[in-house]
Amino acid sequence: MKHILVVLLFFCGGPAQSAPGPLTLLKESFQADEAKRISLIVTKKEAKELTQSARSPVKAGVVRAYTAKKQGKVVGGAILLIRRVRTKDMATLYLIENAGQIKSTEVLAFYEPPEYEPSDRWLKQFRGKNLQQRLTIGSDLTNITGATLSAEEVSRGARFAVRLFKMKQKEFR
Repeated sequence: MKHILVVLLFFCGGPAQSAPGPLTLLKESFQADEAKRISLIVTKKEAKELTQSARSPVKAGVVRAYTAKKQGKVVGGAILLIRRVRTKDMATLYLIENAGQIKSTEVLAFYEPPEYEPSDRWLKQFRGKNLQQRLTIGSDLTNITGATLSAEEVSRGARFAVRLFKMKQKEFR
């Protein structure tokens, strides 16, 4: 039995490493002393407004968000979106600075084949983007060859996250 375990560790690359969660990513990214989860309620009226401005369908409901504080002051927030890519879901965390600029975009879970997952290098192009940019593939974002659906979902999510953050910024306090 000992030999089987050794062989499995060799072929599987050792014990599984868990990815950092949203609170850890938020605290590290903003060098915050405190991070907490909040729920944002999107009304039907707000969903209609967000659908038009984000150019992506938005439903009314609850959105999971996070807020980061340093010395008692809000330094930023994050919005977690779970969206369907092709047939499976992708969880993406958008970390947003108080000024409304994207600080970082992190894919937390991706269940489609790995070749369709957006790379860290590709995700870096969202840094510094805000409401002034269109955040569309082909105009100010490059596409991912062979992973167009993933790229489209991340960009749709970014448009929604930035707009929702600005709309609900008071709730991040």
